Amino acid sequence: MTLWGMESSSTGERPGDLLHRTRFQDLWSRLPQMTVLAALPGWGKTTWMHQCAEHVATSTPGTECRWIRGRAALTALLAERAPHPEPVVYLIDDALVAAGDPLWDALLTWTDAHPQTRVVISSADIPDIARDDAAVVVLDERHLRFDDEELGRLRGLVAREHGAADLDPIPSGLMGCPLMVHRRVSRALARGRQGVWASLGPASEAQLLELLMTRFRAEELRDSVLIAAMHAGRDMRKLAVDVLAPSSGQQEALARQFARLSALPMFVQDDDDEAGVESFA
Repeated sequence: MTLWGMESSSTGERPGDLLHRTRFQDLWSRLPQMTVLAALPGWGKTTWMHQCAEHVATSTPGTECRWIRGRAALTALLAERAPHPEPVVYLIDDALVAAGDPLWDALLTWTDAHPQTRVVISSADIPDIARDDAAVVVLDERHLRFDDEELGRLRGLVAREHGAADLDPIPSGLMGCPLMVHRRVSRALARGRQGVWASLGPASEAQLLELLMTRFRAEELRDSVLIAAMHAGRDMRKLAVDVLAPSSGQQEALARQFARLSALPMFVQDDDDEAGVESFA
């Protein structure tokens, strides 16, 4: 039984019993023209999309939800010129990664031409799109991580489903990252709740970082501005935009992603107040 809502892949199959993310119901009920889930692997983007689709199906009968998986399928969708008289929500997963991908502007143009449609799309980067209005909502790791209320409900679910009433609160050091919370709870249950929440230590953080770097080296996330910067700075004591991106154009692109590091458990904000530079150690 899955209680925490992890993304496995964009197969379109609904995961098992989930921690329902009720705080997003208002957004799901009034989806903007485009909703971008810009987060690294491990922050539950695909599960969020499944729950959004379920909410739409139950709250607005007659609105169809269609899954688009992969870049080729997205490209085929954008080639469609026929109007969509009926409301449709497109859930687009594993199609775009990079902030500067030209398909972002193509997708916006397509949605403008199809006002009855709504798009929910996942990405590793916040897109560089020349638009800043209510028609486009971007959620990143800072929004998608479990908040305190969700962590409390998760602990209650685990207690009821597994008879683990003695579980201590989930460590704040996990920063609500769904993947890390999932692994920690699974490990605690596998150990029969003996030493349930041992000190966090660097192991979990190192595993998450290695997962991201492995996918970067495998070219799955090669074009991500944020992960490329993390890879470039893997041996540095402190990460800052002007160090990781030498040219002004690269700095501008990275600056749009950089604050997201504050939501990653493996980084600690360590700004240089005197110089007014945002940095992470």
